Amino acid sequence: MSVCGCATIVCAAAFAGSVALGSDGDPGPAGPASAAVRAGADARRLILRPPLSPWAAALVAEGLVVGQERLRSHASCRALFEQLGCDGAAKLIGASYHAASADQERRYCRRGVYALTTVGGSAVALCRRFTRLSGQQAAIILIHEALHLAGQTEYPTAPEGPDSLAITGMVMKACWLS
Repeated sequence: MSVCGCATIVCAAAFAGSVALGSDGDPGPAGPASAAVRAGADARRLILRPPLSPWAAALVAEGLVVGQERLRSHASCRALFEQLGCDGAAKLIGASYHAASADQERRYCRRGVYALTTVGGSAVALCRRFTRLSGQQAAIILIHEALHLAGQTEYPTAPEGPDSLAITGMVMKACWLS
């Protein structure tokens, strides 16, 4: 699919387990307020477009904190972006994050898919299941998406590109995330 001349990338990830919300959907003590505080100055610059839930917004903030820390502390993580001619931290914080539309949920947010974006774009749509992730898992997804924003293509849209799971594996290895 092409959106504004860019290929829509549907990103999947394989995790050994995921963190689920309680039956009432309550994020508990590590909810939106504490994640925003941990995110510090970077959280004030986030572009979070409605209708992103408070829990999803907090998870984005937490994922960005983890992601930026990994980019600062691991040259191999920075290299993923440098080979594309981009600053990974700038791509992470410069993106806008929003909830996937009903159509995107139906068409793309299937088993194992947490987010989607366009190569070279600036917006990341988060599937509902994104809120089931831990902070480290959210960081993996956000870094993966930021790579697409930086120009990383993906199979099958780009036959020569790595597939989604390979990109996720590269992120996990290079950024020391699991």
